Amino acid sequence: MTEANVALVPLRKKNSTRPMQPWVHYLMSSYRKMVETTGSLVEQRLPKHIHAVTARGFEIKVALFVLACSITYL
Repeated sequence: MTEANVALVPLRKKNSTRPMQPWVHYLMSSYRKMVETTGSLVEQRLPKHIHAVTARGFEIKVALFVLACSITYL
């Protein structure tokens, strides 16, 4: 993360002795909701399980699934 100049700043609990400023807390909460919503939408599109016997078969199924999802969203 340091190579990408990204700093991890987790949300703090309400009773923290070092609370964040309210505007920082609001921004972090709103971004968190967007990320969780996007993750949930992606998870809905994924199959519950992928049955494959070999590693190569698994790779092919995943690649074709990603291709099918990308075509669906065009």
